[in-house]
Amino acid sequence: WPRAPGRARRLARQAHDLELEARTYHETGRILSLTGRYPQARLAHEQGLGLLQRAGAPARDIAGELNELGIDYRHLGMLDEAQRVLQQAFEVNRAQGSRSGMMWPLLNLGNVRMQTGDLAGALAAETEGLRYARELGEVRAQSILLNNLADIYLRAGDRARAREHLERALALNRASHLTYGIAANQETLGWIRLADGAIGPAAQAFL
Repeated sequence: WPRAPGRARRLARQAHDLELEARTYHETGRILSLTGRYPQARLAHEQGLGLLQRAGAPARDIAGELNELGIDYRHLGMLDEAQRVLQQAFEVNRAQGSRSGMMWPLLNLGNVRMQTGDLAGALAAETEGLRYARELGEVRAQSILLNNLADIYLRAGDRARAREHLERALALNRASHLTYGIAANQETLGWIRLADGAIGPAAQAFL
């Protein structure tokens, strides 16, 4: 957690611009979350959310902050809270008719449900999210959602469906040169092929 506000936050406070100040907390929270500092990220996103609500900010901005907070709650094991804020983010965006706004909370909601063991609920959320990602042409989101669906099928013991979704994710990641996604897909495919007894293809995937 930053001990002192940055220049942007000081300027926002001097200008009495609550939405701009909220944005500085949002960006701070994103950095903290991406670097694994989830308790601090949660504090930043909660602060940002409070400021947005006080400012009467647009619904899409409030929903975006709720989505980030849901990610923090999930990583902190606060799964009930995560589901609550992610569902709220989804509902806000659905009221706005924002397919992009609905897609990300659904993706994250699927992750939470998978973590709680609600595989049917996770499958429903990720499948709906994938539909929006396709409609929007969001390649990176599609690859993430396909990967998440593969995880769900793996947990359900359906290696064939998992492999199918991973191969589709891999094709998208290769076409878009998304190196991290390619590596993650290849590794999981390797383990699936190993479990299937396909030693040669497994070794090829790991390479």
